[in-house]
Amino acid sequence: MDLPEVFNDWSWSQQSISSLDNIVSYHLEQPYKPDWELIDKAYDSCVGGRNIIWLCTINNRQWRFYEADDNQWVLIEAKREANNVTLDGPLVPIYFEEKTDKKVWAYLALGTVDFLQQSLLSIYNKKIESFESINRRKDIWHLKSGMGTVTFSQKGDNVILVHTVPK
Repeated sequence: MDLPEVFNDWSWSQQSISSLDNIVSYHLEQPYKPDWELIDKAYDSCVGGRNIIWLCTINNRQWRFYEADDNQWVLIEAKREANNVTLDGPLVPIYFEEKTDKKVWAYLALGTVDFLQQSLLSIYNKKIESFESINRRKDIWHLKSGMGTVTFSQKGDNVILVHTVPK
């Protein structure tokens, strides 16, 4: 794996960050908890960590590290285009991928799906075409005018929101 130096010495598994979308990231296996003293020493110019999302640019690559389900730590590379956000709201961009037929952005938000949806409804209410329910009530929003779809997945104390826009 081509991970930053400190992280490369640890054991990882690859899993999806969302129950509704296939966005693969690295999930920390060993050690069970990150060694924050080691991380802070190696990457002293990076921000966050421990209780909030860790943001860092290492060798021109942007990395996000955060705690998800059941004290599981997740490391994901966020392409520079992830900062070209498509949605407004209490969201941290964590991922971007451009495929032949679509563009996919993933965001991290603190709190519950219900709280995030209420926050986003005040902004996007008139842009929602329909709702769909897969794992929970209204966890997929279909937006109007080619704006694509938005999916919501609860992951511990966080929500993963994925915005997919057709090309």
